[in-house]
Amino acid sequence: MEENKSVEFKGTGQGLAIRVHLYHENQQIKDIIQQRINENPSFYKGATVADLTCESLSETSKKELEQWLADEYGMIINSKSNGARIKQDEEKNILPRQILKNDSFEENKEYGTKFVEGTLRSGQIIEHPGDVVIIGDVNPGAEISAGGNIVVMGILRGIAHAGIHGKTDAFVAASVLQPTQLRIHQTITRSPDDVLDRSKNPEIAKLKDQIICVEPF
Repeated sequence: MEENKSVEFKGTGQGLAIRVHLYHENQQIKDIIQQRINENPSFYKGATVADLTCESLSETSKKELEQWLADEYGMIINSKSNGARIKQDEEKNILPRQILKNDSFEENKEYGTKFVEGTLRSGQIIEHPGDVVIIGDVNPGAEISAGGNIVVMGILRGIAHAGIHGKTDAFVAASVLQPTQLRIHQTITRSPDDVLDRSKNPEIAKLKDQIICVEPF
């Protein structure tokens, strides 16, 4: 219990700040962090790490710890020591955080639908106050935030947040719905561990009685 107090998890405007006040080997620190994450796995898995501080580790060991958080828990690392997100996509390409600009989509004047063609890779972010339609896949480590609905004409394996400005009837739909993290308005969930056994048919996620429900689309 005392060791748990030596690892602090604090939420910031940029993401999660992890402070390690321990002078142990890397593996021991991993074990303690793992224990802390397992206390609330649905909250921590897929989270953005804004800062990771551990004075007892070398820079190399610290980066190894960051990579472990990304690989093991789908965390998006954006710490000061890294300067970029290191969560790898399935092709093991490491891409910097980037918000797609206007030449990558079309949108109307009334915060209507934003269309993005092509696969979103790790570190890419889509933000739009209206609806978002992705004509392609969304890889782990990519993020979509929409004031309205989100539709993915492919496999959704990244982070999707619909209804960010209070639209409780927003939905998230995909040809294959396997998100690392899914949020509608203020309700958050993630894919179950047996996601590979789930339907490969199109599905839609909606908010019902403050619970995210998934059904055939």
